[in-house]
Amino acid sequence: MAVSARGGSDSGAGRGLWPGTPAGGNPQPAAPDPAPANPAPADQAWPGAPVSGYPPVLPPDPSGSGGVVLEPAPPTPQHGRGRHRRGQRRDASVEATGYESLPPADWEPAPRGGGCWRVFREFVIVIVVALVLSALVRAFLVQAFFVPSESMEPTLVPNDRILVSKVTTDFLGVKRGEVVVFQDPGGWLDEPAARETGWGARAKEFATFMGLLPSDTGRDLVKRAIAVGGDTIACCDANGRIVLNGVSLDEPYIQGPTNQVLFNVTVPDGTVFVMGDNRGNSRDSRYHLEQDFGGVPLADVVGRSVLVLWPFRNFSTIPVPPLFDNAALQRPPSR
Repeated sequence: MAVSARGGSDSGAGRGLWPGTPAGGNPQPAAPDPAPANPAPADQAWPGAPVSGYPPVLPPDPSGSGGVVLEPAPPTPQHGRGRHRRGQRRDASVEATGYESLPPADWEPAPRGGGCWRVFREFVIVIVVALVLSALVRAFLVQAFFVPSESMEPTLVPNDRILVSKVTTDFLGVKRGEVVVFQDPGGWLDEPAARETGWGARAKEFATFMGLLPSDTGRDLVKRAIAVGGDTIACCDANGRIVLNGVSLDEPYIQGPTNQVLFNVTVPDGTVFVMGDNRGNSRDSRYHLEQDFGGVPLADVVGRSVLVLWPFRNFSTIPVPPLFDNAALQRPPSR
């Protein structure tokens, strides 16, 4: 006795292999199911895929046996790393229909070793961008400098690395009491020693230009701005104090006496009168009165010193002393 695909047998009265088959005769093909109210769309991916909840409609067996023919599923592509995609994931439609779509026509395996080149290229791009940003920051915002002498003790000591804000000076100008870095306006410093040559010196210059090392050109000075354009400054009162716009200054940040040079000048507009905090060891505006009455042109001012970066034990801010907040200093006395 043969067993049918539906689990029935071919013997016994009134029973057949398919519904509608006569008991004693040849099997007849079953009548096709009525077409659903909502037929499958013409662009349906595979015959028999369910649409709107209807069961799949399978084509009859052309042999006339009454069975159905199931079309074989297309071969599953071998997926892996490729130029356009790393692989293909089975989505919900694949799980529902049992079929997978073929890879795109432009899919092809990626060459081996591309990952290392991509990492190296990204690393180089990051380094170049970082250097460019560092150079821009150095040129327009802040710059580090090296303190070479004792002229600003005790506020700054030799070998301190200080951070100088350029944007503050550009937008707000120089205020009384600020510690500023400026380029030699001419004749303040001795001629610098001959510049070093070789690859080591060039690498140091490049690192300084990019802001990776503090500037140490030998042409920059750091002093405190005591007076600005239009101020009257004199040395000294009966107690050896600087007199600014008629007000004697009690300067707690200085070291040593101030009266090495006696003067009484009006600071030219567009300049600042600077002095070192170590008054006994500072070649400042007092010693260059023959040139603009000791004034340093604002064009030569690099910026305001705001922070001691290194060594770490000296890490601190560089504020303006409170004595310069005195309202009497804000304008020169009437003359």
